[in-house]
Amino acid sequence: MAISGESVIDTILERLEEPLLTPVFWTRAEILGYVNEGLFELNNIAGKLHTTDSVVVSTDNFYNTPDATVAVMHASIDGRALVRTNLEALDRRDSKWESATGKPKRWVPIGVNLFAVHPRPASGTESVEFTVLKVPVDVTDDATAIDLDDEFVDLIEDYGFHIARFKEGGPEFANAMSALEDFASRVGDVSTKVTTQQPQIHAAEPNVDTGKSDTTIDRA
Repeated sequence: MAISGESVIDTILERLEEPLLTPVFWTRAEILGYVNEGLFELNNIAGKLHTTDSVVVSTDNFYNTPDATVAVMHASIDGRALVRTNLEALDRRDSKWESATGKPKRWVPIGVNLFAVHPRPASGTESVEFTVLKVPVDVTDDATAIDLDDEFVDLIEDYGFHIARFKEGGPEFANAMSALEDFASRVGDVSTKVTTQQPQIHAAEPNVDTGKSDTTIDRA
């Protein structure tokens, strides 16, 4: 469901007991900034706003992740999941792993914006399909639609209300802590739900994915 930025801002201002058109202590632009911050936090913690993207790899090992990516949640080639590993594990396995060629079977996240494949194609190209967590698009004005399920709209309102009270400080801010606690608790529940819905892979190399088991959720 899409809801307008105006509606969310109005709700926050009403909770702050401010006039909607000419607020005194906050501007509508300030509240809009808090809404955008809340959207980013919701996505960063819960991983709700994810999409698919692809990167073409050729004869190199290292590549940039898709633009505006917060985290890569899953990687595959031709519908076959790539095993997520790390540079240390590859070095332990074979110190000359960068020279190995063939159809990629593993991928390595390197920070936020780089990844490696192993082995690398000897020639030609392969398309790595990613499920990625994207940076939310900023809500730029009151009329901008916010594409969120109903259950998340009041979370953004809670977050914006709490951050706005920080400007006042004192008991008003302290009393708004419950809104942040509600946001954190419910976003945590969403995060658990989203995580359990992610594809599972069965790695041939125990402990490579997360250091815990050979069946793990392939999530950055």
